[in-house]
Amino acid sequence: TENAKVAMQFNSYMEDTLRGVQNDFNSFASSSYTRTFKIHVWDDNNGKPGNIIYTLEGQTIPADNKLNEFVLFLFDEEIIVDDIFYIGWQKQGSRDMLNVGYDVNRINKDKLFYIFSDQWKQSEFDGTVMIRPMFGKEISTITSNKEQEIEKINFNIYPNPANDYLNV
Repeated sequence: TENAKVAMQFNSYMEDTLRGVQNDFNSFASSSYTRTFKIHVWDDNNGKPGNIIYTLEGQTIPADNKLNEFVLFLFDEEIIVDDIFYIGWQKQGSRDMLNVGYDVNRINKDKLFYIFSDQWKQSEFDGTVMIRPMFGKEISTITSNKEQEIEKINFNIYPNPANDYLNV
């Protein structure tokens, strides 16, 4: 739905610096990277998203985005969070879908909210949207194509499958 918002509840458990978010936006037949959206951070209002405390405008999905690949969206300022907050997105303009990964194995429908017009509603679907808040003093985006030497260690894990105990 045009201008719809989706918000996922998180808890920092202590004061921390929110630096960005990773989303698993899936591409499909039509060009999803042409769809613009905003990323929002909300405070808590009695168990639902409250006031918007930060917005990252005019975001798009990278054209080279692959299936099951998280995309990092870095914030242009530090957001201090303490306790419950929400991260999500708002579609802009297009009536085309903005397709997001959904993990049906982790049930967090009590933390997933959406709004089409005037009231936040809690999700009725089992699962979790694939979204990850990024915390810390700094997030490094430097990558390297150089192979690193990794020390190889021989070890055994048994029994497999295990019921009560696992030996390493």
